[in-house]
Amino acid sequence: EACDVGYIGPLCLVCDEGYGRSGASSCGKCRDETLFVLGGAFAFGVVIVSFLVWKQMRAGDQLEAKLLDIQERVAAARRRSHKHGSGSGSGQATPHTTMSTTGTSTVADAAEAKERLQHLREYQTKDVL
Repeated sequence: EACDVGYIGPLCLVCDEGYGRSGASSCGKCRDETLFVLGGAFAFGVVIVSFLVWKQMRAGDQLEAKLLDIQERVAAARRRSHKHGSGSGSGQATPHTTMSTTGTSTVADAAEAKERLQHLREYQTKDVL
């Protein structure tokens, strides 16, 4: 006795392998879930990579803001250093005689800011991921 495709057994009432019940007495082809699983894994990968890229870009933006802040501080320290020169007429400030309004050496401030700037640049070049 010959059964239609998807049916086997006595009186063709049993669904063949790869087929399942799709009603009270009919068999339908089962879906191949491989493509669904692969698509889900791909979508998950895209989400993870997007998050990591976003995180890296955000870290870069924060570092850039810090670098700009330090550069502004260095520029301000240089302006203060030039403005509060030693009075020798050369316009050059000396570390011992130049003081900012807060009482700390602007040359020392500039040196510290340069050091922090260098440290941040080194950090930025490292692979954070």
